Amino acid sequence: MTRSSSPGRLPMTPTRAFGHIMAATNQAAYEAALGALVLPQNPHILEIGFGAGKLIEMALKRWPTCHVAGIDPTPAMVAMAGSRATLKRQAHRVTLKGAGAEEIPFEAATFDAVIAVNSFQFWSPPERAMTEIVRVMKGGAQAVLVLRSHAGHAPDWLPNPISRSGAEADGARSLMQACGLTETRITQAARSIEVVSGRKGEG
Repeated sequence: MTRSSSPGRLPMTPTRAFGHIMAATNQAAYEAALGALVLPQNPHILEIGFGAGKLIEMALKRWPTCHVAGIDPTPAMVAMAGSRATLKRQAHRVTLKGAGAEEIPFEAATFDAVIAVNSFQFWSPPERAMTEIVRVMKGGAQAVLVLRSHAGHAPDWLPNPISRSGAEADGARSLMQACGLTETRITQAARSIEVVSGRKGEG
């Protein structure tokens, strides 16, 4: 497992305690994200905003021949995920880097799937982040965003204007389409969980 760090931007500084809470409360969202994937053999998966590393751990168990990379802008989360026992045991299948979605530190056409669970709301600007996601996707790859439904008005402090708009899922789907993804869809995975997905063309 390789680790590196780079500056990121968040309106808060997540701590290890926050990471534990996130891993526990996001279990259904992680299941929804992984359940949306249809993958080839020996897939390469990227998670954006991996937090405590729980989804990466779940992916390693679900697909025994996969390789999972992750980026997170917070050094505390990079360190926390890197210390997770399963990730340490499977170090040859895991790459963690400190980075944000706006500048993804991987080569073009690297991944069969890109997942982001409850991190879309922090992307600023979202257009740049989605362009980067499409860049690192292979032809035929999937992008899966899991969004937490906001009851009433979304917080005004969220950096992503799409998330503040009151139509986050529709806006995320439109953004995918504007960046060239097809087969876009919105799925209500649970009462408070929406999954927005799209696929990159083979050409």
